[in-house]
Amino acid sequence: MSVSIIIPAYNPNEEILSKIIRQISKQKFEEEKEVIIIDDCSPKRINKIARAKLVRNKKNLGLADAINTGVKLAKHEIVVVVEQDALPVTDDWLKKLVEPFKDEEVVATASTLILPEEIWQKFDNKAKILTANERGTHTPLLDETACAYRKAALKKAGFFDSTNFRTAGEDFDMYIKLKKIGKISYPKAGVYHMHPTNYATRMGKEAQLSEGFGALVRIHGAKMPRWYLGVLKATPLVGWLIFLLTFPYQKISFKLAFPTIIWLSAIRHWIYVENFWKGFINKKQTI
Repeated sequence: MSVSIIIPAYNPNEEILSKIIRQISKQKFEEEKEVIIIDDCSPKRINKIARAKLVRNKKNLGLADAINTGVKLAKHEIVVVVEQDALPVTDDWLKKLVEPFKDEEVVATASTLILPEEIWQKFDNKAKILTANERGTHTPLLDETACAYRKAALKKAGFFDSTNFRTAGEDFDMYIKLKKIGKISYPKAGVYHMHPTNYATRMGKEAQLSEGFGALVRIHGAKMPRWYLGVLKATPLVGWLIFLLTFPYQKISFKLAFPTIIWLSAIRHWIYVENFWKGFINKKQTI
């Protein structure tokens, strides 16, 4: 089963991107695979690493638009989206990710995400607290970090919604749409999520995700999984309590200090309140 691999990149870390492309080129995969990079980086640099089709990114092109551009250019029916910080763990990752498509009812598959401990340990303490949930291994319902899709299903779903989602929310929107079309599979195919961050960057991400969730709840209503939790978290003070009660304390060293968790949760809560309702009212994610 041949595949088209799309890498939507925005100011990528060249060292990490190089590792990803090399690992993709080493995959034990008998069928044909093409690599399409949607980016503004140097063609010479990319072509040095692997045979890849480079598509110049338009200015301010959102993530959904970038992925759609790649999907429409893809020549194969199975499309794999790999973000610029997702490094396949093993040489048979691609084979495992694509295997479930032998079942005609499967429309998408998702990789298991692993945040390497050595990367997490390099975060500043506030960033560690904000990313505690991501520490270790988890499997998302469906996102673009390292997922595969049946191109026909994406087309039937109307492609990724670039009108209402710019940098967050389009993945969950697609999850809801694809669940109506067919089955989503979760094979044991892992990637290292190599996303270095710091407090300021992570807070910006919190704003994006909050606005995206607000837009999702407005668009899908009760069809959105745990929509009610989003509304409660966006309720002043009530949401702060939820952040505190659901915090994964077991993943954090006590050296990080409970008082820090309290005030960081308060800041996170107010960012959530502001941006959830912004996304909900405007029915859009724009940050």
